[in-house]
Amino acid sequence: KGFGASVNVGIEKTLNKWICVLHSDCVLKKQNWLIELLNTRIQLEKQKVRFVSSCMNTGGNCAYDETVLKKLEMDHVSDKPLPLVACLFARKLIQDIKGPIKEYTDSGFENEDLFWRMKLLGLKQAISYKSEVYHNSKSKNYNNLEEKRNEFIKDIKEFKSKWIK
Repeated sequence: KGFGASVNVGIEKTLNKWICVLHSDCVLKKQNWLIELLNTRIQLEKQKVRFVSSCMNTGGNCAYDETVLKKLEMDHVSDKPLPLVACLFARKLIQDIKGPIKEYTDSGFENEDLFWRMKLLGLKQAISYKSEVYHNSKSKNYNNLEEKRNEFIKDIKEFKSKWIK
């Protein structure tokens, strides 16, 4: 079904307090990347940060481009959606947002959907600048452009109907 479905299966299969998501096409720049994510999450608790993303070479389809991500010199509380590619959050976040990560076919709107669900509750996302990850982003292969276009249009309509009034 897509990335959101994969994340949800992982969440269902573990009983751990902390949930870490790491794409299979990510390369860790430092061995302590996960510890840095946790440190950032704990340090920013009072600012209502409940989701922390690694600093990476690309923002994927999120609002941050690679020039912003590469220039970070400190942890950054975000006012824009962050990628689920290499991140950490507490299991409780899924309860707080009232359910699993929304499953979109291939548009990547999982990031945006999670961000807005969190924002409605006054919860925030942050980037841990010391947790560095290289993401070798790959897109789904479609049989033709019409198939890709149709899937994207479907996801955009669903996203807009939920978040844009």
